[in-house]
Amino acid sequence: PLLLAWDGVLSNGPYDVVSWNSMTLHMWNTQESRCPEETLEPNMTRVVEHLKQTAPNTQFIWIRCTPWRTILEDGTHSLHNPVNARIIRFNEIVDGVMRRERIPEVDLYAIAEKQLHTVKKGSSDTVHWGSDVSRLFADAIIREIEKHLPKKEIEDEQ
Repeated sequence: PLLLAWDGVLSNGPYDVVSWNSMTLHMWNTQESRCPEETLEPNMTRVVEHLKQTAPNTQFIWIRCTPWRTILEDGTHSLHNPVNARIIRFNEIVDGVMRRERIPEVDLYAIAEKQLHTVKKGSSDTVHWGSDVSRLFADAIIREIEKHLPKKEIEDEQ
């Protein structure tokens, strides 16, 4: 179903650049049966190969998954938890696929990790980030996209 969904999206192209994160939100869920770790690398490889074959002139950009936070007794948030450890492992596995396939990445994990201090004490949300951090995410994604957009030729007005 995922490859069919991609076929549907890409049939609306052509696209110069597509940034994506293939729902790793659901891959690192605590239910390990949802995405067994040993299936991640071959499945991501299959998806990337399909994307490159389906849209050979499109530059794909992988968006790394952000951390999962736990709430400590004092209401502060921490990245030290089993779910986040799984996210780190899964990001590393996908990093290997993207390096091998020469797909550039935007590391939202690293951005979020440096912004843990911005999470409000007592917040019950363990995955979403505030608007200032979201702006940092967007800026990083935009910068990477702009690197891969075709350069417009400047016409000589004379």
